[in-house]
Amino acid sequence: MATQNELMAAGFAAMPARMLGQELEDTLSAAGTTQATATSIRASIAVFTTVAANSGGVLGLAYSQPITVVINAGANTLTVYPLLGEKLNNLAINAGVQIASGKSALFVPANNRWAVIIGA
Repeated sequence: MATQNELMAAGFAAMPARMLGQELEDTLSAAGTTQATATSIRASIAVFTTVAANSGGVLGLAYSQPITVVINAGANTLTVYPLLGEKLNNLAINAGVQIASGKSALFVPANNRWAVIIGA
């Protein structure tokens, strides 16, 4: 699959290129214990290699993001939050989901919420 930069070089506008292209961040460190202090997830494939207890990551604006895969390769459970004011599945606004160590989750954007599938 092409990256965002490759699609833009081929003539795609920035927004479609971001939604169609794949970007990898493969050495993220989870931070914070709240939505406001969690590590920002900016790539369509985000691998957290360092996950302290009770730490997390926060997704971008669902309306403008690509399908996102989050992999927890850290030692502790990772909490992933939506952007302020958004939802994951049918949880309360701003509530996060937990991804156990060694597991991954697929986040599919849909307007102002994310559909989440967590791997078994």
